[in-house]
Amino acid sequence: MRLSHRFEQFIFSEGETSVRELAQTFGLPEGRCREEIEGLVPFGVGLRADGTVSVLD
Repeated sequence: MRLSHRFEQFIFSEGETSVRELAQTFGLPEGRCREEIEGLVPFGVGLRADGTVSVLD
């Protein structure tokens, strides 16, 4: 399973999380998590400047 797919599943199950929480959960650097999240923006995931990650309505 692709990392971005695992991120997507986690984010959609949580509704809202943070880059830091994803990094801790998946054992990855925050920069790598941010890159993966940015790739999910076209699929309904939002990334705010403060690092909050959420599902867009």
